Amino acid sequence: MSEGSGPLPKTRRRGEPRFSRQNPEQRRREIVEAAIRCLAKGGVNAFTVSEICAEARISHGLINHYFPSKEDLLVTTYDTVAEMLVQATRLAIARTLRQPEDKLVAVVESSFAGEIFNQTNLSVWLALWGQVRTHENLRRKHNELYEGYRRGIARIIDQLAAKRGRQVEGAPLALALTALIDGLWLEYCLNPTVFSVENARRSCYLLLEDRLGPLTRGGETS
Repeated sequence: MSEGSGPLPKTRRRGEPRFSRQNPEQRRREIVEAAIRCLAKGGVNAFTVSEICAEARISHGLINHYFPSKEDLLVTTYDTVAEMLVQATRLAIARTLRQPEDKLVAVVESSFAGEIFNQTNLSVWLALWGQVRTHENLRRKHNELYEGYRRGIARIIDQLAAKRGRQVEGAPLALALTALIDGLWLEYCLNPTVFSVENARRSCYLLLEDRLGPLTRGGETS
C-alpha cells in the first residue's frame, strides 16, 4: 500500500508563481487543492483561511473573492474529493467485462486499491466526514453522494440476484456493504495495524457471498 499517494494534488514547487495567467475556474481549483493539502496535513484544524492562504501563497482578499465564505470552500472541497473517489470506482467498473458479478467485484477491489486506500486520502475524507453533521449544505451533498452510490450498487446486486435466481433485496445489501466499507476506512484511519488490505476485501466478499454466492476475482473464486 502506498501511503500518501493517490489523486490528491501535488505541492507547488519552490519559486513557482502563486497563480499563472489562468481563468477563474483554474484559480478556484488551485485554492481547493491547497485546502485539500491542509486537510491531509492537519485535519479540520488546519482548514482555516490563514492556513489555506499560506499553502496557496495567496492573500485573504483573493480567497474571499473566489469563496465568499468558509462554508462555500468546504462544500467545494468535499465535492472535489468525492468526485476523485467516485471516479476511481467508475473507472474500475468500466474496465470489467460488464457482467454484474464483475462490476460488484470492481466495487470492492477499487474501495481498497492503493490509489484510493491510503493514509493521505483517508485522513482527508475522515476530516470532511466529521463536518457533515454540523454543516447543512455539506450534509445535503453527502446524502446525495451516498444515495446515488448505494443505488448504483443496489442495481448491480439486483442484476446478479436475478441472474442467479436468488431472492435478495439489493438496497439493504448495498447499505450493509457501504457501511462495512466506511467502517473499515474509519478503523484504518484510527489504527492501520488492525487489518490488512486483503482482510478488508475478504470481509466485504464474505458479506456479499453469503447472499449472492461465490464471486470470482483475478481468476480465482474468493
